[in-house]
Amino acid sequence: MIRLLTLPNEIKVKLSSGEISAGHARTLLTLESRHKQIEVCELIIKKQLSVRQVEELVKNILDGDQDKEKTKKVKTRNPEIMELEDQLRSCLGTKVQIKTSRRGGKIEIDYYDDNDLNRLLELLLSEDKLMA
Repeated sequence: MIRLLTLPNEIKVKLSSGEISAGHARTLLTLESRHKQIEVCELIIKKQLSVRQVEELVKNILDGDQDKEKTKKVKTRNPEIMELEDQLRSCLGTKVQIKTSRRGGKIEIDYYDDNDLNRLLELLLSEDKLMA
């Protein structure tokens, strides 16, 4: 964590505001150029990259393989799906992920203990929710 203090102030602000995670920030530390660190940080936020995606991106940068095609292959999230996740998260009070594929997809709903599972089941199975 102390190493994170060596990051540029712009990145420390993004970290403290929650726009990027500590995992993202640790990955940025491997880039020597402060300019590159800031550039990749902005890309993380803009494209909502996972830590694994950032690790791959930084690896490509360090390997000198900065082809535009490689950075374009990073999956961007559909804003409509993100909005639906936010609505479900707000309604259910827990983390929700919608994962799409060519033939449909799945909705993942996190729960943290048996009580939380029961609470979610009551919400999902209530007659009012089914009729809405």
